[in-house]
Amino acid sequence: MAMANVQRMCGVLGWAARVVGGVLGAVGVAGVAQGQPFGCQGFESGAPGWTATGSSISVVGGGLPGNALRVEDNPGGPSLAYSNSQWNGNWASRACACRASGRLMTLEFDVRLLDDGLGTTGPYAPRITVVGPGGTATFTSSMVTVTEGGGWAHVVAPIPCNQSQLVSNWGTWTITGSGGFTAIFSNVTGLQLPMELGAGSEIWLFDNICLKDCDSGCAAPVDGFFGPEDTSRQGPNVFAGARGG
Repeated sequence: MAMANVQRMCGVLGWAARVVGGVLGAVGVAGVAQGQPFGCQGFESGAPGWTATGSSISVVGGGLPGNALRVEDNPGGPSLAYSNSQWNGNWASRACACRASGRLMTLEFDVRLLDDGLGTTGPYAPRITVVGPGGTATFTSSMVTVTEGGGWAHVVAPIPCNQSQLVSNWGTWTITGSGGFTAIFSNVTGLQLPMELGAGSEIWLFDNICLKDCDSGCAAPVDGFFGPEDTSRQGPNVFAGARGG
């Protein structure tokens, strides 16, 4: 299918999904109605909503394409970057609806390791953490790795519908804290980018952090949420044949 046709199809399907979501939202239906923040953040307009603890963040060139988020560990304790309100929502409800139709809702991002701070180069498995009431869920990729000074890796994390889907061929979700699976994924309150590999001072680049719906396999434009889709900035379509659990 020609790219122009794909873009047109993605735009129509995405628009329809948002219209349906808005109508359902008026009557309090779960899933799309609860306003999951489908879309991408590509740092072309800075890093709104992102902050860090034990590290410094900045927006630099060299992304995929354009800008990327640079996160540098400060010595002396655990470090991570995090973003809260723009990712809030009931992810589990929509993930279940997607899997019931044989498709996936995914969290995806591009990552590059500039310095592991240890002098060992790796390889290392990229991670991303979802935050919710009483705990966190960290996804560790089993499909891709990064090495110090190496190129970009694209990470795909299928959103689970239940406890049995925490392990898939793409990687593993690890739950910590007292909240448990349901509490975390039914009321997501933010994302974290873990960066610690050891006692050194790591430097990472992140780009195109996307929460993708299953209706069309499309993501909203970079730095946009609930906007017209742009497949030119979309990662690989992983909605077929990637289910776990």
